[in-house]
Amino acid sequence: MTVAGSQAPPGGGAPVPDADRVAAIRATITDEAGACATFAEAEHTALTSLNTHTLARARDGDLGECLMLLGHVRDRVAALDPERLQPRRGLAGLFDSRGARLKAFRAAWVSTASAVGDAAADLGTRGGAIATRHTALENLWAETRDAIAALDVPIAAARAWLADRPSPRPVIAPGPDDLYDPVEPQADAEAAHASGPVEVREAGPDIPTLPHPLAARLVALEAVRAVALGRLPLLRAAQNADCGVPARIREVCDGIQAWQADWRDALGLAGRKPKKVQPDPARLIQARTALTDGLARAEQDLKMAGHRRDELNTRTAPDRDAPRQAA
Repeated sequence: MTVAGSQAPPGGGAPVPDADRVAAIRATITDEAGACATFAEAEHTALTSLNTHTLARARDGDLGECLMLLGHVRDRVAALDPERLQPRRGLAGLFDSRGARLKAFRAAWVSTASAVGDAAADLGTRGGAIATRHTALENLWAETRDAIAALDVPIAAARAWLADRPSPRPVIAPGPDDLYDPVEPQADAEAAHASGPVEVREAGPDIPTLPHPLAARLVALEAVRAVALGRLPLLRAAQNADCGVPARIREVCDGIQAWQADWRDALGLAGRKPKKVQPDPARLIQARTALTDGLARAEQDLKMAGHRRDELNTRTAPDRDAPRQAA
């Protein structure tokens, strides 16, 4: 980017920098090369760090464990078939008492309810972590926006200072004819007289000039700013990819609790001691179906969220080295 190109006003929808702050910083700028090389170092470092952290935070998180837990709950619940409470057919049914069937089914349910409860607790923790990640992404978005606005002030000051600075004389690199051994002044004068008038070379418009150190620094600052502007929609996309997952996981956890309570009551296990009951298979099936339907919806939503995350990660993969390049 040339100095002329750096004179464009800040873009990306950022607010116009405060004129008084711009003027104050502009008054401190000098031609000293070292000061120009570290101009706006604090703002540059802060935004560079945010760029790196933003990319890492937008790409982290994995829904695979949540899907595995949902599948585990689904399989354990599906294995509890209320038909096992019905007498077996054939001769085996003659030696199969209702009490024994109920006792065995209760034991299977207690084991399953415990495992499913553990999975629900794990799911709740992971859903909370996803919600916390959304909050962190929102905070990063706000911090990045504010850091861009903070960097815009010294950028505007540098642009104004360079725009008002007189055009520098071109610095011409010495050519091969300019390299000669030193001679005595008298011999040099005689040689000049003998060779006739000396041709004076003037710098043409096509002769490159060395950029001012502040102009080079301005290019680096604007590069970091451009990366940060690209991070803002990335953060929003990362939030939107799985924004509905925490709520869906909470629904599953609530559904597991409802299923446990319903089956505990239907199996006569709601009190301190087991009751003599004759469970209604239709009631058990209805409660199980409500849970498995909720699990299916959650699995579908999490798979779609996982696909969106994968697409986002693929789209941002070439951008991994951007923070180092912009720095």
